[in-house]
Amino acid sequence: MKKIGIDARLYFQTGVGTYLRNLLHYLSKVLPSDIQIFLYVLSKDIRHIHIQNNRFIIREVDASWHTIREQIIFYQILMKDELDLMHFTYFSYPIFYKRPFLATVHDVTPLLYKTGKASMHHPFIYQLKHFAFQYVLGSQIKYAKKIITPTTWVKKQMIKIYGQQYADKIEPISEGVSFELMKAVENTSLRKSFVKPFYLYVGNFYPHKNVGRLVEAYKLYRREES
Repeated sequence: MKKIGIDARLYFQTGVGTYLRNLLHYLSKVLPSDIQIFLYVLSKDIRHIHIQNNRFIIREVDASWHTIREQIIFYQILMKDELDLMHFTYFSYPIFYKRPFLATVHDVTPLLYKTGKASMHHPFIYQLKHFAFQYVLGSQIKYAKKIITPTTWVKKQMIKIYGQQYADKIEPISEGVSFELMKAVENTSLRKSFVKPFYLYVGNFYPHKNVGRLVEAYKLYRREES
C-alpha cells in the first residue's frame, strides 16, 4: 500500500485552511483502496479533526510553521514515516526533506509586494524573515516533483520569477466553491440589523490586499452620491 502524507497543520486557518478542508473532504470520498493517507496536524487541533475513512492516519505534530521545530521535529516525523509522496500545502516546510513531494503554491504575492508595513517586528527582523521566506519557497519549487497552483496566472508569475525550466512541473488546478459554503443557510434575521446598503470586505488587512484603496473608492462614491 502506498503512503501519501499531507501537511494539514493549517487546517483551522483561513485561506490555506479552507483549501485543506475541501481537499480532505473530497479526497476521503474518492481515495483508491491501495493508498493510505498520513495527515499531519498540530497538537492543539488533533482532537477536533474527524475524517470518516480508516485509511486516514492522523499524526500529531508539535511544530508550527515558520519555526525551528518545523525544520527539526516535523522533519524527523516525516522521515520516520517513510512516505512514498508528501504534499506540502503551504510554502513553509522542512527544507532538508528530499524524499518525493509535491507542493501547492497559492500565490507569490509576498515576493512581489512586501507586507512589512503590517508587521509588528523591527524592520531588520522583518527583512530577515522575508529573506528566509524567499529561500524556503525557492527550495520548495526547486525540489518538488510537482507544483499545484490555483490559476494559470500564478504559474506564469512563477515562471517569470524562477525560470522556464520549472514550467513542465507546474500544474494549475482551479479551486471550486467550498463545500462549507454550499451547506451554509441564509441568516435572514440579519436583515433586521443591517437595514441600509453596505459593502462587505472578506480578507486580511495586509497592505497588499489594497484595503486602503477600497476605502478611498468608497469615500469617492459617497461624495458623488451626495
